[in-house]
Amino acid sequence: MRFNVKNLSDGELVELRNAAAAEYDERVSHINTRRAVLTAPMNGTNGSPARVGHFRNPTDPKQTWSGKGRRPFWYLKAIKSGVKPEAMRA
Repeated sequence: MRFNVKNLSDGELVELRNAAAAEYDERVSHINTRRAVLTAPMNGTNGSPARVGHFRNPTDPKQTWSGKGRRPFWYLKAIKSGVKPEAMRA
């Protein structure tokens, strides 16, 4: 799109600048979203993004459990000792 901006009024120039800034922000947002998807950490098994643990071990915060599959020993031990599942939510 080419046109002569010298023929535009001050109000039209401001409107044009605002429209260009909005378009620019939208494109940058789209690019950043795509970049985040493309650079998400992969778990290596099927190419899907790695899951964040839903439960965290109260004694060792590095240990997490997604809430799917077999319950880990530390989770069962914590439940048995009276810790509520809500307290272990990540």
